[in-house]
Amino acid sequence: MSPFNHYHRSVGGVLAHLAFFLVIGGQIALVFILEPHWSITWLRWVGYAIWGLSAVLGWLPIFIFRRRGGVEKGESYTSTQRMVTTGLYAVVRHPQFLALILLGVAAALLTPHWATIVGAVVISVATYIVMLSSDRRLMEKFGNEYREYIRQVPRSNILWGILKHFFRHRQNVKINCHKPNSGDRP
Repeated sequence: MSPFNHYHRSVGGVLAHLAFFLVIGGQIALVFILEPHWSITWLRWVGYAIWGLSAVLGWLPIFIFRRRGGVEKGESYTSTQRMVTTGLYAVVRHPQFLALILLGVAAALLTPHWATIVGAVVISVATYIVMLSSDRRLMEKFGNEYREYIRQVPRSNILWGILKHFFRHRQNVKINCHKPNSGDRP
């Protein structure tokens, strides 16, 4: 059973989710309703690229958790029985929350209107608060294993996570290359 299930089923949890998704839905709708205030074509393409990245980071965890998280048949993909710390989760702890933040940024780039900018700020702040709460719940669920994971993998900074992963991997390769084989003489 997911630690989130109780929250999702409470009245406050349902209302919070509804408000959150209304803001996100409104943000997406504004991109199509409002006319862009600038004609910087490359910035719009950056917005589309960020939006695409947001879609990948938002959907990929559903499949990753179902495959590697020990989710029982019929349960929500968030009902993991074991930690997932490989692949995408080796570079960022909360890719779906990062996807929401990127969605707001993309909307502001695609349609730089005060409403999309305010929406991006609201989404970012609310998502960050939820990430902090999620980390607390996951520490309760997984204990020291999750605390170690926090130490190694950034919450939402995927670029820093990729760099850390790269250097951690290089360090492991160097260590393994310098280990003497059992047949080597000292």
